[in-house]
Amino acid sequence: MYSEWRSLQLVVQSDQGHLSVLHSYPTSVGTEVANAVVKPLGTAVSPVATENILKTDKEVKWTMEVLCYGLTLPLEGDTVKLCVDVYTDWMMALVSPRDSMPQPVVKEPNMYVQTILRHLYNVFVPRPEQHSLNHIRLCQQVLTAVQKLARESVSMARETWEVLLLFLLRINDT
Repeated sequence: MYSEWRSLQLVVQSDQGHLSVLHSYPTSVGTEVANAVVKPLGTAVSPVATENILKTDKEVKWTMEVLCYGLTLPLEGDTVKLCVDVYTDWMMALVSPRDSMPQPVVKEPNMYVQTILRHLYNVFVPRPEQHSLNHIRLCQQVLTAVQKLARESVSMARETWEVLLLFLLRINDT
């Protein structure tokens, strides 16, 4: 598909930014960790949330490893949906930051959004149940958030634009 774009072919096909450290552990470990961590975050992204439970850069980065893994889980249950909710909320730090977002994400939104986009690729990876209505809704939710980010962000760095464009290329190559 990218034969005429030789310089991008390796970048698109060899990027491993969508993998979590939890992929090194047995599936049951990653699943338990993701389920336990994501549920409290789901309430933190609700419209009435006033404060986020994540305070430090270290906490946010560790949580993002878990969210990344959570996006690879089967679609039954609510873990994948909650991961998508959290990430699409945090992406909006480049559009309209809110107090309910983790402060490290608000302070360095470009860095975090780049990682979020790499992780959100996992939503588009084909699954056995890929034609489910739930999967389609999750993909639409991500694409709507990416569209809003591209249209409304006034502080998106060049590097973030590049990651966004690579994200779009990669999801079309799955």
